[in-house]
Amino acid sequence: MELDWVKDTPKQGRSQRTLEQLLDATEQLLASRRFADLSIKDITTAAGCSVGTFYTRFETKDDVLRALYSRYADASRRTLAVWSDPASWEGVPLEAIVTGLVRFIVADYRARTGVRRAFDEAMLRDDRLFAMMENLTEDTIDGLARLLDARPDEHRVGPGAPAAAFVHRLVFGALDQDVRFDTFPGGWDLDEEAMTAQLSRAVCAWLR
Repeated sequence: MELDWVKDTPKQGRSQRTLEQLLDATEQLLASRRFADLSIKDITTAAGCSVGTFYTRFETKDDVLRALYSRYADASRRTLAVWSDPASWEGVPLEAIVTGLVRFIVADYRARTGVRRAFDEAMLRDDRLFAMMENLTEDTIDGLARLLDARPDEHRVGPGAPAAAFVHRLVFGALDQDVRFDTFPGGWDLDEEAMTAQLSRAVCAWLR
């Protein structure tokens, strides 16, 4: 099974298009700049709209980042509903599932490094964003637990929830450090394929 994002049905209307333009512009700017360095004018110019239009949708710049995370979380949950379904992986060995999931996660981190960094930095001062991120973490752990509980004969780590929480911390913790400090733990400079291989190997070795 080749993992990909599960897309939402496009919403119609001028207001929705404007919102998407503002979020897309913010995400594009974050590819090369820190969120703290962006102004509302930077965002509206990149989005091709006025500052007045911005304030019809948001009260502050932080609201844009929350909306961007909300869009990301919605997409994550749609995708999670597919890949956490054991039926989606029928006939696929657990190690192959692990490698597929890790490859998908690593690719997303590398594609959204600037956005991930913005989320991580903002959550330390934004309780609302922190709560949103915690909720998605819990949902992701629940999805991993469903997969592990469906394959008790392919691992030795016991009930799914504690094991899933450890796997989540192992993979996402390493990638978060890579995003925050531009380095993998230990100072390794790993490309996407090498990162996938190292993390997959670590998870599979622990599960055995």
